[in-house]
Amino acid sequence: LRTNELFALKRFNVYDRETRKQLVQEINTLYEVSCPSLIGFFGAYQKKGNIYVILENMDRGSLNDLIYNYDDMPEKVLAAITYQILWGLGYLHYEKRLHRDIKPSNILANNSGEIKLTDFGIARELDDSNMASTIVGTFRYMSPGRLRGDPYGPPSDIWSLGVMLIECAARSLPFPSSNTQIELAQALEELEIDEMLPPDFSDEFCEMVRLCLAPAPEDRPRAEQLLEGPWLEKFGVADLDEAVAVTRTWLEDHPLAEGSVPSGLDASKMISTLHSECSDDSDGSYDSEEDAKAEPK
Repeated sequence: LRTNELFALKRFNVYDRETRKQLVQEINTLYEVSCPSLIGFFGAYQKKGNIYVILENMDRGSLNDLIYNYDDMPEKVLAAITYQILWGLGYLHYEKRLHRDIKPSNILANNSGEIKLTDFGIARELDDSNMASTIVGTFRYMSPGRLRGDPYGPPSDIWSLGVMLIECAARSLPFPSSNTQIELAQALEELEIDEMLPPDFSDEFCEMVRLCLAPAPEDRPRAEQLLEGPWLEKFGVADLDEAVAVTRTWLEDHPLAEGSVPSGLDASKMISTLHSECSDDSDGSYDSEEDAKAEPK
């Protein structure tokens, strides 16, 4: 049945061992989770050495697009976006899973105002110890403990959120001169959070960032505690529906420029074109495709 519904296809080269490992992890996570703040999964298929994972299409691209393409995101909108991120993180942590790569490019948006976590290729299901130890992810968003190789748990995702909040507010990453894990670890030893906080944001926002970036993991709040925190309360973002509505209103006032395509999406490619190019190597790029013709699983 042809529906003309848009989906996103994530393409993997099955001959690459590491890519194959991440593919298995991503499909397992997508298949087992169900949360409105996590990307929707509609199945997968194989063709000519590639596996295609069919995902919900997020037509406004990533949070990275929203940060750097617009310079007037109000604090209330950032609070609404953060609420949805925390909702997804809270769900993952409740299910004893870590995302391990929270960053703007792994947070997607659609015109309905929904914000969703994606890219679960290095997500991890926790054992009874509730800790992990492998150093994977984007190092600029890693907590000090992860950089040192210490065991880590859900507070490591909260640290990444704190770094991302600074990036959203300042429209730049902290410690831009730290080009290696060692350099960043050294910079974090001398971290002065107040020096990185934007002066035009509320005291409640600054306190939330301080909590997320607490040096000791046990001092960082859980996602569900942050959902009830004073920053979100200040802007009246008290539930998921309100968070989506606030985000949607702002996006409606900031439409995509005519002819522009959100990062990672190429709506001009149709499924027939993709099928003719299936032999191309890829390590997981995104294309926006029409009518993926796959049964949901």
